[in-house]
Amino acid sequence: MTPTISLLYFLAGSLPSLVLLYLRERMHQEREREWTRIFCVKSLEIPNLSMDGNFEKEEKAKPIDKRKRLSFPLPVAEYAKDVYRTMLRK
Repeated sequence: MTPTISLLYFLAGSLPSLVLLYLRERMHQEREREWTRIFCVKSLEIPNLSMDGNFEKEEKAKPIDKRKRLSFPLPVAEYAKDVYRTMLRK
């Protein structure tokens, strides 16, 4: 065997383990980045407004609904009307 062929065999055999090692390291870095983001000091900072105690949120008045209302009678069977009337009596 020539040295280049033996080198190719070696690389082909070690390639899957190198890929697995690379993926493992990448997953480790992503997990560490997530935990760092969760426990960073900035995320634990208390907002200034919560320390005052006098922070009441002003409730905004809802804007008046200016849309036109459409109403039209739906056909209802007589027995449904009778059932509804008996329910109102109870």
